[in-house]
Amino acid sequence: MKKSKKQSTEAKKQDLIEDVKRIQADFVNFKARVEKEKEAYSNYKIEGFVVNLLDVIDNMELALKVVDDEGVKLVHKQFLDVLEKNGVKKISENDEFDPEKHEAVEKIEGKENKIMEIVQNGFTFNDKIIRASKVKVGGKE
Repeated sequence: MKKSKKQSTEAKKQDLIEDVKRIQADFVNFKARVEKEKEAYSNYKIEGFVVNLLDVIDNMELALKVVDDEGVKLVHKQFLDVLEKNGVKKISENDEFDPEKHEAVEKIEGKENKIMEIVQNGFTFNDKIIRASKVKVGGKE
């Protein structure tokens, strides 16, 4: 009878140990999920801020088309460099139209499906497109 009680106590002990391990694993998973959600929320807030900055970049680029000023060029380059260091990148000037990255605003005479002119640069944030490039695409009018 003593042996049976000892076995029963040992079984309860093992059950409790398993419960503790399960609770610890749940807690580790919970912490990881909370961290992931915090990062996603932070990226969401930063993305909204960056989208607002894109108008500033557009205005700088318009100014550079009108005024050839080295100071403005330098500030523009520094601005883009800082954004890039923080995950914001200009969509590369690809020759071919890609509806995932580009928004066609006009079809003009030229090679079919070739980007003829970039009207407004597009940008990504952490590899997510936050604004598609607005482009003029070649084709038969």
